[in-house]
Amino acid sequence: MSTPESRYDFTSILLHWLVAFFIFAQFIIVWHIYDLPQDSTEWRFYFNLHLFIGLIVFLLVVIWIGWRLTHKPPAYPESLSKGEQFLARIVYFFLYFCLLLLPVTGFLKLAYGPPVSFLGKTLYLWVEQNNELYDLFNLLHKALFFILFSLLVVHLVGLVLQLFRHNGVFSRMFLSLRSKTTELMLPGFTGPSPKYKHTSLNFLVFGTLALLAQLLIAIVTILLLVFATSGNQPGPGGLSGNEASIFWAQCGIISLFVTIIFFYYTTRYAKKIKLKQDVELHAHKKRTLYLVGFGLLCGLIGIVISILGVGASVELLIAKTISQPPGIAITDPSKIVRALDVFVLVINFAIVIAHFIGIVVSLWLLNRVDRNF
Repeated sequence: MSTPESRYDFTSILLHWLVAFFIFAQFIIVWHIYDLPQDSTEWRFYFNLHLFIGLIVFLLVVIWIGWRLTHKPPAYPESLSKGEQFLARIVYFFLYFCLLLLPVTGFLKLAYGPPVSFLGKTLYLWVEQNNELYDLFNLLHKALFFILFSLLVVHLVGLVLQLFRHNGVFSRMFLSLRSKTTELMLPGFTGPSPKYKHTSLNFLVFGTLALLAQLLIAIVTILLLVFATSGNQPGPGGLSGNEASIFWAQCGIISLFVTIIFFYYTTRYAKKIKLKQDVELHAHKKRTLYLVGFGLLCGLIGIVISILGVGASVELLIAKTISQPPGIAITDPSKIVRALDVFVLVINFAIVIAHFIGIVVSLWLLNRVDRNF
């Protein structure tokens, strides 16, 4: 069994598996999208999803690299030779390199290519179309894709070989319910009193529930938004009529991810509470109140944004419903009620629910801290 020092910390493990999941999703999307005609709604859906996931992977990798530079990784087992350790470092380096450059080359490919639509909006990247540069970055993007695939194969083969050697390398990146710091706790440490342990349990349970609920709603709303806007065809003048509601939906999703990060931190903070004595916890009461207050403020801002999105959607639906003269579907399709308008309303309403859950949990945690700290 691997010791606490031989395992990565929880944040590194979480980032690793998130990036792995999204890379696997990208492989499936790229595999499927080549069989679709580019003028179809299904192709636009997968293309938008490919762009969105690529942006997420880029941000996650930047955070991962920053975390790796500020947190020393565990040492390799002594059973690994110097050559194997060097090879592992080389593979990791080029994996990070490809994961960073893939989105960059994809962005530059879009910048110098023909205009593309992303989430219902045409992207204008302030550079002139250049077919030669487009072909160059397209070639680099594809080459990096195959290099990344090859590196992942090497990475997986190496892990399987280490699994048969039973040296603990394979388990370094698996999630563990045991806290590294708890395992290293000094003998005789009593920890906090029951009331603080109860508060820690509240942070862990309700923080996890809010995190999972908001994460699920965020994933569903992103898929709905990508699906809805993939078939969005602007009317005359380049406007579809729902730009405001789509804008607020995008802002609501961004604010939702801020609260998701907050609730992730509350689950980690719950474990920190167990490692302190009552005197320490009482001294940090103000800081804990500020922490929960920050989460509550983020939830309030998010729910205001999403309510604005609901309002814009409802206003648009009412305006289209009461003013639909005969033949308007032919002369100006943007003035009829479409499935896109209903989708965007559902998205904004779902974000309202997600932020409402976050606010309720934040208020509950605020009450627990005020009573028990």
